[in-house]
Amino acid sequence: CFPAQSTLLGMSTVPPPPTLCCVPSSPCSSDIFCDAVPSSGACADLAAKRLAADSALWARACASAGLEVSIARRSGVAFAAEESVSEFDDPWMEVLRAFVVLPCFMLVLVVALCVALRQVYNALSRFAAFRRIIMDFVGSLEQPVPRVRSIIVAAHVIQIVGSFTAVVAFVRNTYIGRMHPTWEELQLHLGILFGFFFLYDGLRSEFKLSRLLNGDHIVDLFTLPQMIFLEPLSHNPWMTLGFLRVVSALAAFDRLEKLGVIHVVRTEVAHEVVKLVFRISALVVCFASSVLILEVLGEPPWLSNEPSFKTGMGD
Repeated sequence: CFPAQSTLLGMSTVPPPPTLCCVPSSPCSSDIFCDAVPSSGACADLAAKRLAADSALWARACASAGLEVSIARRSGVAFAAEESVSEFDDPWMEVLRAFVVLPCFMLVLVVALCVALRQVYNALSRFAAFRRIIMDFVGSLEQPVPRVRSIIVAAHVIQIVGSFTAVVAFVRNTYIGRMHPTWEELQLHLGILFGFFFLYDGLRSEFKLSRLLNGDHIVDLFTLPQMIFLEPLSHNPWMTLGFLRVVSALAAFDRLEKLGVIHVVRTEVAHEVVKLVFRISALVVCFASSVLILEVLGEPPWLSNEPSFKTGMGD
């Protein structure tokens, strides 16, 4: 990333000529913008007005290109951010931390909590009032459908709507190239909502690991940590695993179907068409989003030493 500095080119004529003041025209290119100014002081003022005001924008632009903003000072004026934008120089390392390391930590935490909460659940199950509440509003392994069916139907419908909202937010952020503040706040609220739904499912499965660590709950382990705890990635602020929530929407629909508490359509053919639309949507969204993320990240650094060949098209 070229430092934002001014260059003075004098002309050897008499009387003293105007000074040609040249500054970079864009943050990460070698293009130069030049303008005539009466003195070197005016050149410094021009550079300050043109560049210093946009230093934060320059920092983000250079960071998105995987570069580090450098510092340049002339006449005591700083034209770029003074510190590195991110502690991670490589976007791959930042993504691995958010998409792999943190979910693994979440997995260990969930296992420990399930072991502890199962003991609490077994202790509370000795009380008739607790068992009655579970059977009426939550359900259990022996009675999957609670007596008040509207509770489980509402919970799964909210899961479906919230999951598709998370997918729409991910797609929207890919177009604007950043995490919009409104969507960022919405993502936090959705993450808390999905966390409560995970706890609700834990009660229904009596906190058995074999029930909680399968299917769409694996998606929760990969998506909830970033939705609740992490700030947007510095290199690619829009990049999340929110698109995986479409799998949770599909799983919630299948669960309602298996429990027999909801009937979207009456005919068998129309019912299969609805299921097919859900499955195709999940397949297309997951494949397309995964390819997009891999294309943006580029080649992993641990494969950079592999032999490469340049084609006639320049690739």
